[in-house]
Amino acid sequence: MLAGQPPREPEDAMKLRKNRPPEPDQAALCALWQDVQPWLLYEALANRPAAREILALRFPEEQEGFMPAKSDQPRRVRHGGFSLIELLVVIGVIGVLIALLMPALRVARESANRTKCAAQLRQIGYAFNLYCNANQGWLPAWSGWHTWPPGLPEDSDGPVWTIELMPYIGNPDSPIYNCPSFPGHMRNYFISAIWSSVNGRNAMKLTDVKLSSRFILSGDITQVGVYPYPYGTSQYTTADADYSDEGEPLLAFPAQGGFLMHRGGNNILFDDTHVEAFAAFDPVHMSFDPTRALSWQQVHDDGADDPTPAP
Repeated sequence: MLAGQPPREPEDAMKLRKNRPPEPDQAALCALWQDVQPWLLYEALANRPAAREILALRFPEEQEGFMPAKSDQPRRVRHGGFSLIELLVVIGVIGVLIALLMPALRVARESANRTKCAAQLRQIGYAFNLYCNANQGWLPAWSGWHTWPPGLPEDSDGPVWTIELMPYIGNPDSPIYNCPSFPGHMRNYFISAIWSSVNGRNAMKLTDVKLSSRFILSGDITQVGVYPYPYGTSQYTTADADYSDEGEPLLAFPAQGGFLMHRGGNNILFDDTHVEAFAAFDPVHMSFDPTRALSWQQVHDDGADDPTPAP
């Protein structure tokens, strides 16, 4: 090779360049577009500059795949998911909704518990009636403090009204005796005994009752002093299996130092087996005396009015 002359192209390269088909012009590609499927054209011409321009016109959304990038700047890619601020906003909205719904849910749950409690007291009333039908009209007898099962150290002698009702409603540990609004598993219902007690009896007959729709037969125990620790201040460590109110009022309202078992008051079972909730003693609608409208304290202070002993 002489100095100053350009280098000669190798013969093999010259042959390849001469045999290479010419680049099709734009008009030829547009004509070819009418007869060839796009994907075939893409396969055949994707690597040719003129073809890339035609394909970019046909598939603008895919031009990044076959057109050179216009800028070397890195593109910001947004990944899926929430940002921290969005997540905090969602958590805040959920918290507000829970705060708004919780009181309503609490009221609905308490209403359901009060209804269930009333149903349980009504079942106890039906058991009282079944017992009366089998025992010449007498209600179950009561006595001192008793345990379940019997024979524990704090047990005493005498009849137990919950045990006498066992053939009709189950044993004293049956859930029927546990008010659903009470925080623990405990017997929460009593039998009315003050009138029988002042008359020297430990039971009464349903025929003694003249104020059928007003005489208190049973109800929620809301006297803190008869519940063992941690639910109350009783001297006993066990719950009584024979709760009766001959010694102190077990249906105690806040004015008498008691509490309300339910938001709407304390459920009371009357002699005619209807159940109603009261937030305070109402002498017009309730009585602890079967023939006169009297409070528990009035019956206690009046003393005996029926000397007929129980059989």
